[in-house]
Amino acid sequence: MTNRPEYRPDPNRAMQYAPAVDNPEDLHRCYVGFMASDGVVRLGIVGPGGNDVWVSPFDYVHRVVPPSTSPDEPPREETAAELARGRYLEISGIPEGVRKKPLRFPGALDRVSLPAILESVAQQTGLSIVADDFLHSRETMYYWLLTDRDTYPLRAALDQIARAFGHRMFYRHHVLCVQTMTPGTDLRAEPPPEIMARLRARAGAGQNLEFPDYMALGRLSLLQMEMLVTRRHPARNALATPLMNAYRKHHILRLCASLTRSQWERAESEEGLRPRALNRKQQEAFLAMVGVGLPVRMARAAQPDRSGVYIRRDVVRGRTRALTLTIVPESGPSYLVSHRVSF
Repeated sequence: MTNRPEYRPDPNRAMQYAPAVDNPEDLHRCYVGFMASDGVVRLGIVGPGGNDVWVSPFDYVHRVVPPSTSPDEPPREETAAELARGRYLEISGIPEGVRKKPLRFPGALDRVSLPAILESVAQQTGLSIVADDFLHSRETMYYWLLTDRDTYPLRAALDQIARAFGHRMFYRHHVLCVQTMTPGTDLRAEPPPEIMARLRARAGAGQNLEFPDYMALGRLSLLQMEMLVTRRHPARNALATPLMNAYRKHHILRLCASLTRSQWERAESEEGLRPRALNRKQQEAFLAMVGVGLPVRMARAAQPDRSGVYIRRDVVRGRTRALTLTIVPESGPSYLVSHRVSF
C-alpha cells in the first residue's frame, strides 16, 4: 500500500469560507452535520464554542405545516365552472353607444390590479361601477391583460377582466356591479378589519410592530398572513419587513397566540407546559413543529428536564423584544427544537 500524507487544509484558504472562526486551528475542532432551525434542516458547521461557522442557504427538510393552519387553495374548479356556463357577463342594459365606444388601455396601466383596471373603464365610459375589493381576488397573475389589440369594445374588455380576476359582472339600476366568483375563499382569506386598522395605524405613525401586534397576527390563518405579504394594501410597504418576519414565523406565533393565560404562565415557568395540557389544535401544531427536530446542543443549565412547551421572553424597558419557544417531545430533553422571534 502507498502511504498517503495526512491531509491538512490550507488555513488561509479555509478562512475564506469560514470567516466566523478567529483561529484557523479551531477548524479541526468544528462539527459538521445537519442543523435544525426555524422548522427546516440545513447542512452546517458549528464551532467548538457552539457558534455557527457556516450554514447552507438550501433547505433539505421543510417544516410540516400544521393541519389547523394549512392554506386554503383557491377553488379554481368553481371559477372554471362559472366561466363555462357563460353567465358571468350581463351588460345588455348598458346603452348601445357606451357598449360600442372603443376603449384604450395604455402601457402604463397597472394591469394586475382590479381597482386600477375598473377605474380606467369608468373614466372612459362614464359608468358607475361598484365592486368588492378582497385582497385575495383584487390582483391577477395575467400582467399581459388587455394587450392583444389597440382598442376594445366594452364587452370584449369586460370579458377579459372577468376571466382574469374571476369576477362576474352585471348591469343593474344604471350601475355596473362587479362580484367575485369565489366569495367563500375570499372571505376566508380576508384579514379581519381590526387587524387592517391596527396595521394602518402603525404604518401611519411610522411605528414598527410590537409583541401584541405579532400575537394578533398569530391568530390569523396562514392564508390570511399570505395575503398581507403578497397583496397590496396601505400598510404593506411601510411594514414589509415585520410582516414577512411574522409570515415566516407564523407556525410559532400561531401556537403562542392560541395559549390561554394559564398556559402562558406554565410555559414560562421552569416546569413548562406539558403536551397533555394542550387542546387538539395546539397538539397538532406541537407535533408538526417537532417533525424536523434534531439533537440541539444547549448549556446544561438551560436544558429542560421534561417534555413540553417552554417560552422565554426577552423584556427591555417593559417591552417584549424577543421570544424563544422550545419544544421538547416525549423522547426526552436531548431531542428538542428551539425557535426565536425578534420584535
